[in-house]
Amino acid sequence: MKRTWLFILLFCSSTAFASFYARILDGSGYTWRQFDLKQLSCDVECFGLFYQTTITFEIVLTPWPYGGDFRPGAYEVFWDFNLVEGSVITDCWIKSWGAAAFRNAEIVDLTSAEKLYQAAPTAQPRLLLRQRWYRSWDGEMQKRFEMNFSPVTLTQSPTIKIRYLSPALPYYNARRIILPLNEFSTYQQSGTPTLQVWDHDNPAVPPVTLSGNASDWRKSGDYWRAFTPPNRTTIALAPESASRSYLRTWQQEGTSFYQLAVPPPVEQQLRRPRTIMLAIDLSSQQGSYHDLIQTFRNAVNLSTMAEDSVALIYSTFSPVLADDAFAPNHAGTLEALFRGPFNQSPPALNTLPQLLREAVTFFNQAERGGEIWLLTDASRHCDPLATAMEIIQQTHGRAVKPIVFRIISADLGYNTYQTINSQVYYGNDYLYENLARSSWGTFVRLRSAPWYDYLDLMLDAAAPTVNTVEIDPEPAGGLAYTRFPLNQGRANFPIALPYYEIGLYDGTTPFDVHFYGSFQGELFARTVTIDRQAEDPGWQAVALCWFDRYIQNLLLEPQSHETITYIEQTSVENRLLTPYSGFIVPGADGLLAFARLEEGTSSVVCRPEESAAETPRRCELSAFPNPFNAATTLDISLPELLESETVEVRIINFLGQTVHEHRFEASAGTRLQLVWDGLDPAGRPVGSGIYLVIVRAGSLMKNIKISLIK
Repeated sequence: MKRTWLFILLFCSSTAFASFYARILDGSGYTWRQFDLKQLSCDVECFGLFYQTTITFEIVLTPWPYGGDFRPGAYEVFWDFNLVEGSVITDCWIKSWGAAAFRNAEIVDLTSAEKLYQAAPTAQPRLLLRQRWYRSWDGEMQKRFEMNFSPVTLTQSPTIKIRYLSPALPYYNARRIILPLNEFSTYQQSGTPTLQVWDHDNPAVPPVTLSGNASDWRKSGDYWRAFTPPNRTTIALAPESASRSYLRTWQQEGTSFYQLAVPPPVEQQLRRPRTIMLAIDLSSQQGSYHDLIQTFRNAVNLSTMAEDSVALIYSTFSPVLADDAFAPNHAGTLEALFRGPFNQSPPALNTLPQLLREAVTFFNQAERGGEIWLLTDASRHCDPLATAMEIIQQTHGRAVKPIVFRIISADLGYNTYQTINSQVYYGNDYLYENLARSSWGTFVRLRSAPWYDYLDLMLDAAAPTVNTVEIDPEPAGGLAYTRFPLNQGRANFPIALPYYEIGLYDGTTPFDVHFYGSFQGELFARTVTIDRQAEDPGWQAVALCWFDRYIQNLLLEPQSHETITYIEQTSVENRLLTPYSGFIVPGADGLLAFARLEEGTSSVVCRPEESAAETPRRCELSAFPNPFNAATTLDISLPELLESETVEVRIINFLGQTVHEHRFEASAGTRLQLVWDGLDPAGRPVGSGIYLVIVRAGSLMKNIKISLIK
């Protein structure tokens, strides 16, 4: 029954109010769901390709205004929430009612965190924050977070603060940041939420609110400040650099990290001149007529060059040609062509079939091939399907020379649909997909996108694009390895959109970035040189996000004991919330200790004073060189063994697989230098990457990370 309730909660979390509920601490099981959001503040710092968000909030119980039995007392609050895709929580704090300062939560393995929370006195401030994975209705795994904290009453409650890192989203001439403030929305809000943004790369440029209600941005110290209700908010920041070529580096414990942005390096002379027919088929039925045309014009301006030839056809009562021939795209050409559709009132009906036929006829009469860029909100030409097939035959089928169709659909489309081979097609989607596919063109839908994404989607359809992009950064005198792209799966990049990546490297700056892909049907290979920013301070954000991506990859692999141990340790060392770690405030004394999960044992939690009889034992472990190329020497010192014991040395890779193993007998004071030549048990060289060295003698265990670079 409990699992069913959690599953339902996942789908209810997008309702008007956040997923808070409270359970009274007297053991009766009585629950309450009405809260007042007394305060909410959101501070954002943008570090290049990442932004760090710190959210401070306080909620208290509030009685239902229409009456009902409310039982006074102390409650424990349960909060199920979500963040933006790719986010990782790095810190958490709690401040009890009336206290002067926040208490920073410790991060430990999850088993210890849960036991510490349950063992803590309920009258004292306590908090547990963990990450969970749910399987959604379509089988996809979704990451969510759960927080428990107490005590909360009608008049007193703790203040909570969480901090997380997220990758910024690259768009044309901007970076996007998304703030899920809706996760803090409650039945009542008596405070005034504040939002502050500090962009380290562009401190003097104010943010632009794209969605949500943050307005009237004013400078306050280093931050830009606005007030906003607790709604999901999207903000645009200035680009990371004017050229969109960007490199920042960070050194941490002998390891070098980088964050990199590079746009497709397409020279003007590489772009072949194109013959383009602009086709506008918008009606008054969908609204936003003039706004759509203006955005389309901007996309055309960014996607064309002076060597292109253009013409325009648009719908009125019937299709109208803006000129009688293709015109060179000189200054003022687009302004003259768009004057007709701009100055008219939106027509009542679409003329899609006739407009496309006349556009193809125009190409045939000019004895040219080229491209048709169609902006349309037509939606009723696939019922019956024979109509769609006839339109394809009368357009693509009648072209004398090849014509590529690039289609931007602005129809709402949900009022008509067809099911074909178990696939549901709304509006004219079946027609557009087949017309684009048969002509090797493109098709994008504006239907499910917010208005501020329209320009970027139009650029996806029309702008010259480098496809199946890969990059290979090469630092001076070294190499880059263990790289993670930050492009949400995108592999095709219009000329106006940069590629984002983070990774590890050995060497120095500048980087030679080798850019591979295909452009206009031919192999595209270019090399650009990027140096790091002047007086580069570097930011730890790139290291934390790298470790998070690394751990997410480990979670997809079979979970051996060594893998779980490594994930736990990496999470705790870098203060990253993962499925195997948790943030915890255990009690008023602030003291905690835990035994790490060992193979074949369970985690045991105790207070330091209860384990005072046990003598702590040390093991010293280091590696030189680290990072290394061919071989490294492990220096192992065991000054405090209690008796002669068998010492096991294991080196494991990121999959938890043992690549080297060595055992020897040791006594107190033993010191050994062990050389590993980078070979696995079969004598084969292992690949570049980070490896974990584990030394174990009885209950004593020590481990370090080493990096192999080839």
